[in-house]
Amino acid sequence: MRKDLRRWLRSLHDELHFTSVFVTHDQEEALELSDKVVVMSAGKIEQVDSPQELYSRPESRFVFDFLGHINVLDAQVKGTRLQQGDAWVELPKPITVPVAQLYLRPHEVHLQQVPVAHANLPLTINAVSLIGAEVRLELQPDGWQADEPGKSELATRNTMHGSR
Repeated sequence: MRKDLRRWLRSLHDELHFTSVFVTHDQEEALELSDKVVVMSAGKIEQVDSPQELYSRPESRFVFDFLGHINVLDAQVKGTRLQQGDAWVELPKPITVPVAQLYLRPHEVHLQQVPVAHANLPLTINAVSLIGAEVRLELQPDGWQADEPGKSELATRNTMHGSR
């Protein structure tokens, strides 16, 4: 019912061309109903942007978290790589800070048996859950630390390598 109501509200808004303010804590509602989204935390504006820009280029950890579950790799910058323990990811361009964080959305992690040229994120599959047509994996970092285990691909206790 809520999705039908959102579709109706969006079509009404588009048809009548009126300006409205919609306040919600539900990111799906915010992204579906809005042309512009204002993400706020503790009364402070974190980011103002279109739903697609918010998703593609979140400007803070809070905005990343607002848009769904993320895993965070705290790492040192070594040349053109972010590195922590056995894990590393090539950066698209050099950065000048000594430490940085890599934010990984679980659905953006691709698993394979061997590392790819631009990343080495060793992972162990701890659990597999089948939910209808979806397969969810509980992954644990091998030789590096993330702030939370991610979710995503195949049989328990296999070592895999993640990339983005």
